[in-house]
Amino acid sequence: MGFVERNGKIFCPFFGYDRVLPQEIGLYRLLSTVLMLEADRKHLLFHQSSGASVFKTIRKAVSCIEYTAVDYRHLPLQRRIPWVILDKICNSVGIILMKRY
Repeated sequence: MGFVERNGKIFCPFFGYDRVLPQEIGLYRLLSTVLMLEADRKHLLFHQSSGASVFKTIRKAVSCIEYTAVDYRHLPLQRRIPWVILDKICNSVGIILMKRY
């Protein structure tokens, strides 16, 4: 997992684990707990994102696609190209995967 602290909040854009491991070990819950404890320790609001929709739906959450905006128009062409590629991937394959999982 990786998280960012900004403006009194913790965001966790990178959260993953080995899905081959047995669900009974509770790895997802363990990672979530570590993040919540870190936010509590630092007195920050923990933004839990819209990911992991299956787990959140079980807990009666409403799923939604979450977006991040990056303004790269000011960058030189060479530095814009990776952002354009990432944009296309996230807004096509990324959306399909988020809706599916």
